[in-house]
Order: sequence, then structure tokens, then C-alpha cells
Amino acid sequence: MLSTIARNRRHVVTNHQFTVSGKTATIYSYLTIFDRSSNSIIGIATFTDDLIFDSGQWKFKLRLPKADKNGDELIRSLSQSRN
Repeated sequence: MLSTIARNRRHVVTNHQFTVSGKTATIYSYLTIFDRSSNSIIGIATFTDDLIFDSGQWKFKLRLPKADKNGDELIRSLSQSRN
């Protein structure tokens, strides 16, 4: 994967919002994907993660990535503002 799709890419996950209820939790966060070779943003999305507390550890039960519907427009406007 490093030699193909992920080459020169960095994935940054930010703005984590936690909701905990007993032994379950949900985390909502933002994902930004940067291309290091062009120094630009190439993708944005969100993650909704469901976790469960088991044997003294929080474990991922489900991860739902969702591409931002306005992602292409935002990326285009950010790219234009750099010029």
C-alpha cells in the first residue's frame, strides 16, 4: 500500500467528540488527507467509531468513514486560494 495509494500521503484525524454510555462509546472525528508531493489537501471525510469496553480496554467495534459531500468544492477553493 505504501508504494501505491498511500505514497506521499498523510492522514490527519482531528476534533474528536466522545460520547460515553457505560461500556459503550461513540467517537465522531474529522479526517483530512494531505498529498505531501503537491503540498495540498486531497480529501476530507468524517469517522463515526463505535467502541466497547472489554477486559479493561476500549476496543473498536465499528468504524464508519463518510466522505464530505462538499469535499471537492472545499478542496478546489483551498487550492485556488494558494495561487
